[in-house]
Amino acid sequence: ANVVDLAERMVTYAQASRQCRYLQRVLPVEETADVNLKKLNDMILKCVSEHLKARDDGSFPSYAMEFKARNNDSIKKSDVLEMLGDAVNTVAPAASVNLSVSLQCEQ
Repeated sequence: ANVVDLAERMVTYAQASRQCRYLQRVLPVEETADVNLKKLNDMILKCVSEHLKARDDGSFPSYAMEFKARNNDSIKKSDVLEMLGDAVNTVAPAASVNLSVSLQCEQ
């Protein structure tokens, strides 16, 4: 099952039924990786390629990232942000950052 589609359906249902308090617990996880910068970089590039595609009018969607490290002190937020920036510049250089919505990146 596509976790993004599932999350979107849950949001639609929660908004229609006025039960939005449950949405704070929804976090679709599409990919996971070992604590390995090469694997993490490949995963970021894959996710950016899938989600930051040009629209019909030629514009690109905005993006953001929230970094949470769990049981890990070897990967720094700055390293992940740099990998994300490189991936976005390669795949969708016209995409802009939106700080009101976040793309989750958990380790």
